[in-house]
Order: sequence, then C-alpha cells, then structure tokens
Amino acid sequence: MGWKVLIALIIFLAVTGALLFSEKGREFKEKYLDKYLGNVGSYLRTLRSRVEQKVVNRTLQISVSTNLPSLVNQEFSIDEKKFKAKLKFESATIAGYPLTIEDKEVEFDIDGMSGSILFDGKDLKIYGSAESLKINEMKLSPKSSEERIEFFISGEPVTFSLRDVKKDELKLSKASGILKVNDLSPLALEEDRLSIKNFKGSLELEENEIIIKGYAESVTLNGVKLLI
Repeated sequence: MGWKVLIALIIFLAVTGALLFSEKGREFKEKYLDKYLGNVGSYLRTLRSRVEQKVVNRTLQISVSTNLPSLVNQEFSIDEKKFKAKLKFESATIAGYPLTIEDKEVEFDIDGMSGSILFDGKDLKIYGSAESLKINEMKLSPKSSEERIEFFISGEPVTFSLRDVKKDELKLSKASGILKVNDLSPLALEEDRLSIKNFKGSLELEENEIIIKGYAESVTLNGVKLLI
C-alpha cells in the first residue's frame, strides 16, 4: 500500500511541475499563486516578529525578602549614582589617607559615586570615587585641582539603599525569607539557592532584612528554572 501512495505522490508532483512550467501554468502562477505565496510569507514574517518581540519584552516582576548573609560574595557596580549607608565602622581611606572615627555607627552619604559595593562575609566594602562624600555631619570634597575624591570604606551594614541596580546574574546563597514572582503565591525560602538573571531594580537593608525589588528575565530556585 505504501509504494502505491509514493507512486501517486511522484505522479502528482510531476504533473504539477509540468503545469507550472507550461505557458498556462506560468500565467496561473503569476496571477494567483505568487500573490498567495507572497501573502503567506508576509503573514509568517509578521507572526515571527511578534513572537520575537514578545520574548524580548518578557520580564518577571520579583520581590525577595531575605537575610543579609545570602548576598555573600555578590558585587555591584555603580556609575554616577547616589549611595547611602549606615555601617558599624571598621576602616576607611579617603583620598589616600586613613580615617579614624570613634563612633561605633557611622552614616555615609555619597554623591555621584562610581565604583563597587562588595558583600564580603558580614562586611560591606565600598570603594571608588565620588563628587562628594558626607560622613555623619562632615562633608568632604575633592581638592580644587581634582574633580573627584577617591575612597574605601568597610564595615558591617546596619542600613543601606541601593537604587537602579543592574546585574547580569544576581545569586543568593542560603536565602531564607519570602520570594514573590508576578502574581503567584509567595514562596517560603529556607537556606535556598536563588539565581535571578538580568536583574534591574533596588536593594535595601532595614532591620537585618534585605529587600530586593525589580524585574528579571528569569528566576532559578535550587537549580530549577521557574516556568511562569
């Protein structure tokens, strides 16, 4: 039975080809078939464009409340942004000079910061350059011959606020807290591994809790990508 179907298909294709290459066949093709195929091709291109655009624009709205140690070894780059933090002061170097502060907790208000913030164990290491730097009530500015002031600050964070964060992959290790993605029910985290791809948003520390809010391309929990 199969060979009969194959022979019939070959005959059909041969006849169709002969018709299309005949004079009348060419007229039919130019008058009807080319227009039809053109419309089909245009439709498929439009459909593909819409699908690709939907994939590009697909983002997840996320919110994570977790413990500070889950951010260990994570580093964030800052470019010309404001950064505020209160630290249990450990050390600082301003414009190449070590800074001694007697206060146990110190507030830092940095304008136009370009540099990095590193979560190193229980400490926060902040380094780079800035337009100006305020330590408690003391404001420091660069020398008249310089446009920016170099600094390095280290201490255990009490509070901080980091806005307009962009990170290719935000990794949380041993995260304990709550994860919310889009309109799904909240997920309880207990020392879980969380990977957030192409994250854009904010990080804040208040009362020993990290609050992460923003948008991402995908979220992976303990090695399993959440399909949403």
